[in-house]
Amino acid sequence: MNEVNIQLWIGNNFAAEDKYLKYFEQNEDANPLDPNYVEECQFLADVGDIWFDPKFMVIPKRFAESQDLQTIIDVIKVDEAEKAKIRQSATIITD
Repeated sequence: MNEVNIQLWIGNNFAAEDKYLKYFEQNEDANPLDPNYVEECQFLADVGDIWFDPKFMVIPKRFAESQDLQTIIDVIKVDEAEKAKIRQSATIITD
């Protein structure tokens, strides 16, 4: 049986589209394990990770204004059973 691992990062960002997409850009040639490496991707810096595979990253269409978590979960493209699990296990972290 295949295990499904879905991670959601939800935040507010109302910047212009090009600036928003730049937030997710990572240097494909950089080696994050190099001791002199400096994180350039703000998304990775914010989530505390060193790399993500863009093939497995889905950036959904943004809303024009803040939405509640239920609305956001309703529009993501995953199986309804997975949505129920997401609702059940959602952890909300605020700054």
